[in-house]
Amino acid sequence: MTKRKLLITFLCTCGLAQMYAQEEVNEEINIIIRKHGLAQSQAMEIAGWMTDLYGPRLTGSPMLDKATDWMQKT
Repeated sequence: MTKRKLLITFLCTCGLAQMYAQEEVNEEINIIIRKHGLAQSQAMEIAGWMTDLYGPRLTGSPMLDKATDWMQKT
C-alpha cells in the first residue's frame, strides 16, 4: 500500500471515529438557551448603557472608573 493510500485510509478512519464520539444534541436544552437569549437577555440594554452613557472608556480615565462602578453595582 502506498503512503498516499495509507494516509487517506487513516484520515477516513479518524473521521468515522469522530462521528461516533460526539454525544447527541439535547434539543430541550437548546430550546431553553434560545428562549433565554431571545426573551430574557439584557446584553443590548447593558451595551446601550456602556456606549451611550459612559462613552469612551480609555485606560485610567474617569469614564472608565464610572463605568466600572456602575457595572459592579449592576
